[in-house]
Amino acid sequence: MISYVKGELAAIEEQKAIIDVGGIGYGVFMPHQALAMLPSVGNEVKLYTYLNVREDAMQLFGFLTKDDLEIFRLVIGVSGIGPKGGLNILSCMSPDELRFAIMSGDAKMISSAPGIGKKTAEKLIVELRDKVDIEKMLDHALLIRKKQYRQIWRKHRQMKCNRRRYRLLLRLVTGVRKAFAR
Repeated sequence: MISYVKGELAAIEEQKAIIDVGGIGYGVFMPHQALAMLPSVGNEVKLYTYLNVREDAMQLFGFLTKDDLEIFRLVIGVSGIGPKGGLNILSCMSPDELRFAIMSGDAKMISSAPGIGKKTAEKLIVELRDKVDIEKMLDHALLIRKKQYRQIWRKHRQMKCNRRRYRLLLRLVTGVRKAFAR
């Protein structure tokens, strides 16, 4: 198992980043949001990874935070959703948005990810509803600053994700801040 990869960012491709670690270039598949947040080529990066071993291939999936990796593992633990499907889901929504969609039973939001149908989204909701931690989402939401709101919106706009999701997340975060300020 490879827990993380730390090295120089050698290149960014459409679905993966190439990380040079001691002269070896590791191709690490990543969600589009995470790829867009990587530093420029030549800088050092640390990615938390999941190694998928199949009969015909070994693939590394990378994430910027342990939280992202944790939610990815939960998603691929649902039968019918493999690593590529999990990556598609996390490319269209952040881990917090996914947690919120699971807690609110929003199968439509989850099924907006490529390759994820309504039945699969409903199955994901049923299987993960008791496993996702809403407190973790709220704690994380409290740490987001105004600059990060803009950054989230830019990433969503680049990926053509809809404005309604962004506003929902923004309302959730600002509502949580107001509730805790009392």
